[in-house]
Amino acid sequence: MPRKGFDEEAMGRALFQDRPAESIKNDFGKATLLGSSTRYPLSVLIASSFAELASPGYLLLGVPEAVQGIVFSRAPLISIRADVKTEENTFLPPSDGTLFSEANSLLFGNGIEENEGNLRFLSDLVTGYGGNLLLDAGALNLLAKDPSLLERKNPASHILLTPHLGEAGRLLKQRPLSRDPKELLASAIAFAKAYQVSILLKSARSLLVTSQGEVLDPGDVPTPVLAHAGSGDALAGFLAGLLAAGTGPFSFDETVLFGDRLFHEVALDLEKAEGKARDVLALEPYLRKRISAFA
Repeated sequence: MPRKGFDEEAMGRALFQDRPAESIKNDFGKATLLGSSTRYPLSVLIASSFAELASPGYLLLGVPEAVQGIVFSRAPLISIRADVKTEENTFLPPSDGTLFSEANSLLFGNGIEENEGNLRFLSDLVTGYGGNLLLDAGALNLLAKDPSLLERKNPASHILLTPHLGEAGRLLKQRPLSRDPKELLASAIAFAKAYQVSILLKSARSLLVTSQGEVLDPGDVPTPVLAHAGSGDALAGFLAGLLAAGTGPFSFDETVLFGDRLFHEVALDLEKAEGKARDVLALEPYLRKRISAFA
């Protein structure tokens, strides 16, 4: 269950209220999104559309050179090219070794090619990056090959894994037999505590396991609106934007819990208004409306 004292309305006001007149963009963090490939060129583009809704001060995107044209021609206008080098569909560590030290949140994995080079890049991120690190999609499948690399995680980082149940099954070495995340809960708790990471088990209903093994239930109501390709990219991007913009008096895990709950509530708003969604981007105006109500 959510922690005692968790107040969704208070958190929404804290994260989305009108900003002070003296604000500058540096006050609201840098979100860096790294991913995509020639096979899945639009994954980071979907994530960026929802990261922008959380209003970070900066939004940096890094994608393989072969897909930069299609991504940056459609990316949110506040987007900046991240200083990242690629070789075909493989991400290469920065030459200066900074590993995105200025990024308040970093999302990696959406649409990436699952190759040995990207596994090395993932290992370098886990070891060197000290902010809010979100690993989704292809990064989770790479991590399943060598979970022990989390033993070398930067002690200053908060790491969130966002697997759907198929990805969670590969990561936890337990094949899910149903769509109930509770089936994988014992394994997820042991994994989270062993490696000091948080895990959002995504399904029609989600559960969040903290790095201390606490289980938080967002109270999601199932909806077929989220049964579309790209829903995971959208949620991961939104969470990256929230964590970059700052959690205020709230914890890392409470911010994730809030973001997941709000995302599902917005999907229900769309279902009630339109029935099933055309595609995941149809969620955008409903999320904007929800956010504006907090301000």
